[in-house]
Amino acid sequence: MLELHENRIVELNAFLDEQRDARNDSKKDFDTTIEQIINEIDLVKQTVIESNERHELEELEFAKMGMKNKKKSMVDERKEAEERKRMKRLAEEHQGMLGYYIRLIDYTTIETLVNTLDKSVSKFYSEMITRKTRLFFTTVKYGKDSMQFNPD
Repeated sequence: MLELHENRIVELNAFLDEQRDARNDSKKDFDTTIEQIINEIDLVKQTVIESNERHELEELEFAKMGMKNKKKSMVDERKEAEERKRMKRLAEEHQGMLGYYIRLIDYTTIETLVNTLDKSVSKFYSEMITRKTRLFFTTVKYGKDSMQFNPD
């Protein structure tokens, strides 16, 4: 947002240029932040998917090795099987919640953007209400059949 000074009258073109530059800078910062968020979401997504795939592979390996390895007690084998089932169920649950996670990040990002916009507008409005000197200056020239405003 344009930095406002108490005794400064702002030229319209300068105001528009500064606002454009501020928007461009903010857009660059926002785009960079969104890219970082997307990269983090991709990492989480990949981790969850790999976790689920890893548990499926472990099930296959265990089924192959279970026939060969009879050195464990039945109680230990049952505990391991229950733990594998629990971990697989948890991995599937996490994979099922990925959509909710992405939606939450989306809502949080939009909320942050709206809050930033609200603060900027509130700051500008507050400045307009409390300012003792004028912010913009307009001249009006009266002609016989017309009026001229500067800036238009």
